[in-house]
Amino acid sequence: MAGNSSTIGSGIVTGLAALCVALRFYVRIRIKVGIGWDDWLVLLGLLLTLLAGALVIYGTSVDPNAEDLIEAAIDSRTTTTFDTTPHTLYLQLSFIGSILYFSVVVAIKYSILFMYYRIFSIDISFRRQSWILGAVIFSFWLASTIATLVNCRPLKYSWIGLSLEEYCFNYNVFWMATGAVEVVIDTAILILPIRMVLRLQLSRTTKASIILVFLLGGLYVSVQDRKIFC
Repeated sequence: MAGNSSTIGSGIVTGLAALCVALRFYVRIRIKVGIGWDDWLVLLGLLLTLLAGALVIYGTSVDPNAEDLIEAAIDSRTTTTFDTTPHTLYLQLSFIGSILYFSVVVAIKYSILFMYYRIFSIDISFRRQSWILGAVIFSFWLASTIATLVNCRPLKYSWIGLSLEEYCFNYNVFWMATGAVEVVIDTAILILPIRMVLRLQLSRTTKASIILVFLLGGLYVSVQDRKIFC
């Protein structure tokens, strides 16, 4: 089934992410450079990802057909008559996972931002840009989390029914909008250190190599909620 394949793929990517984070902490401790905020934040992102994954796995284990049945109802446009009562637990866990999502991605964004700040904080202009971008990221997290919590009034309609426009706003539009904002924020994070690298007293080849390393974070932009950072 597509759901099983997705779960397996997510498990593999999450396992690789856990390995990367473990190696990151090992190297930090091994060479005695100290563990910084960027390290703790990437660990937080990993732990929240594992929590969200555990909720999905548990929900799937107690209601293995829920995802396929709900997708079939959406595809056949029968959501108005679809009975969600047998799938309440699955939908509740999915709702919690959707809330955790924004905390996961913001923790990773802050981890990258703090890493940049640790390397380039000697520049006053860079510090200001980092603080501004940090404020934008926090605003994104706060607005997205609150919007997720209040997308249906009362809250129970977040997992009761699949087509309740009178109680909920259009969640598909919401996810598309937050995704677009994320791309903008991620792009700003990626280009933030480029100016600093170009000012370094290094050869063009070395500068290009360093910029390329930073731009490998483009994987983060394209993959969105499945990120691997070593």
